[in-house]
Parts: sequence; structure tokens; C-alpha cells
Amino acid sequence: MKRLFTTAISVFLSLYASLLLAAQYSAVDLGTLGGDISGVSKINNNGQIVGISENSNDELRGYVWENGVMTDIGLETDIYYSSINGISDSGVITGGRKLVSSNKEVAFVKTGDTITDIDGLSGSSAWTWTYGINSSNQITGYEITPTERLALVYDNGTITYITNTLGGQRAEGRGINDLGHVTGFAFDSANSHDTKRAFFYDGTTMHILGTLGGLYSTGYGINNKDEIVGEALNADGQARAFYYTNSQMLDLGTLGGNSSTAFAINEESQIVGWSKFDDSDILHAFIYQNGQMYDLNDLLDTSSMGITLTRANDINELGQIVVIGYYNSDPTIQRAFLLNPVVTPIPEPMTIILLSIGMIKLLIRKR
Repeated sequence: MKRLFTTAISVFLSLYASLLLAAQYSAVDLGTLGGDISGVSKINNNGQIVGISENSNDELRGYVWENGVMTDIGLETDIYYSSINGISDSGVITGGRKLVSSNKEVAFVKTGDTITDIDGLSGSSAWTWTYGINSSNQITGYEITPTERLALVYDNGTITYITNTLGGQRAEGRGINDLGHVTGFAFDSANSHDTKRAFFYDGTTMHILGTLGGLYSTGYGINNKDEIVGEALNADGQARAFYYTNSQMLDLGTLGGNSSTAFAINEESQIVGWSKFDDSDILHAFIYQNGQMYDLNDLLDTSSMGITLTRANDINELGQIVVIGYYNSDPTIQRAFLLNPVVTPIPEPMTIILLSIGMIKLLIRKR
């Protein structure tokens, strides 16, 4: 009887755990601005999405997607292309555009219908670009001067430059949380991508995070618990998605290939990114949660079949994920998708217990 009780407990735990982890997603094609391809950058907690898409003239333009509609942000004068890289919960957006007249890239912030260029030390001749924005509309990115690339925080017209404690000539801010803390990467005195390091900026000082035993690392996402995700080389020279928490950098592994990268993390410590699927260069989008990496392609519901998801770029507090992928009928055309969690009722523990008891009765009868 003791053995039967142990079997029942084992069955209960197995069934309940499998139900908890069997989250599924339905995919929504965000469409395009009239061209063939679209990409995606960020999603806020209201479900507004930003990214870049081809228009009907095959030009790349930044967009905002909301309630099923993709809208060009309207920067049509003197530009080669524009890209929207961040959106706050209040709908303020930030990104950059490349100008035809000067051939330079200029970051901007758009509040309502007002667009403000983010000029740095060089004024209107500055080269700037931005990536992240928080709930207070603080923005992080970088400025290129004649001698170096400076990581920065932009706050309502004021720029704070993040001092590179590694002593190199290049640093970039990539993600910013609601505390104004930033992650990104910085070069050391060798000024090489091969030895760049992920950093955490606490509002005063840049702190270097190290690597997974290899030469370089880069931080991409940070949540309000100051948990950071990104990419770092391990001792074998393989790029791996990392999760930095409690002063430790953890290797998240892969989906079967030899490399992976994490781009975003929410307050539930759900992490998204891409991983090589096998020994080829095939990429699949992933979500990492509860200590395990899952292929998002395996979590699509039946209504979302026929697509392959290659890269997950962001996840909000509702668990919605924005990804890049393609239709299997035409893998050459990149499209942006929104993944909405499918709410599947999970049976109460008592239901599972009764099911387990039923299985015990069957075992007793067989004996």
C-alpha cells in the first residue's frame, strides 16, 4: 500500500507540473506598412508595439502597432530610414533615423505629435541613437563624438553620460529600468568587440559584470529587480544567453545548438531571446522560465501553425511576447508577430488528486 501511495503522489505531481508548464501562445501577424517585411523591437504593458517595416516604396520606416493597426510615425522628410526602438507605458516612443542631407543618424523622442531630437555634446551635428525607455520616459542609448562613443541617459532634455570605468572609447546603453538603472556594454583599453563587457549602471557608477569564462559579454535587458540578461562567451568561446542575478552570471544554455542570446526580462523573471536549434545556423525563439528554456515554436496553439519564430525581442508584464519569424511557405520574408498567452483553465489540485486515486484503484484491481 505504501508503494501505491508513493505512486499516487508521483502521478499527482507529474500531472500538475505538466499542466502548469503547458502554457501556449496564439500568434498575431503585425502586418507591414505596405511592403513585404517587418521587424519588431518592444512592447509596453498596454500592448502597444514598436519596430520597423517596409512601406510600399520599399523604404524602412518606424511604426507603432496598436489594436491591430500598424501606423507609420510620420518621419518622412530628409531620411533614408527610421526605426522605433522603445515605447513607455504612456506611449512615448524613442528611436533613430538616418538623414539624407548629412548622412548621420539622429535619435529622437516622440511625445504625442511632438518630435524632439536628442542632441549631445556636438549639438545638432551629433550622431545619437537610443534603445530603451522606462516608465518615467528616461531613455538610454549612445552618442558618437569625434573620439569616442558615449553611453548616455536622456531625461527630459538633460543628458547624463555614463563614465566608462573600463577606460575604453566605446560604450552603449541598451536597457533601462524604472529606477533609471542601465545595462549595456563597454570597451576596455583595447577598444575591441572581442573584449567588451556587460555593465550595470546604478545611476552613479558603471559596474562591470564579467563573462561566463570567455572574452566578452553584452547586457541587453534589465528589470526593476536589477536582474540583467544578455549574451556572454563561455570558456569554449561559445556565445550563451546569460541571466545575472544576486551578483552571479548564469548560463541559460541553448535549445540544442551551440549559441544563444537573451534580450529581455520582465518582473516575473521570464526571459526571451533566440537560440540555435541544432548544429546548423537555424535560430528559434525561446522563453526561459522556472529554470528551463522552452522553444516558443513548441508552445504555439493550433491556430498559429505554419510559422517559424526565430527571435523573441521583448516580453511585458502580461506575458505578451514580440517576435520575429516567417511563414514556412516563404522563409525569405521576415515578419513581426505578437504572441498572446492562451488562457487554459488548470484543474484544481483536488481534481488531480481524485484522478490519481482513480489510477490507484485501477492498479489495485489489476493486482
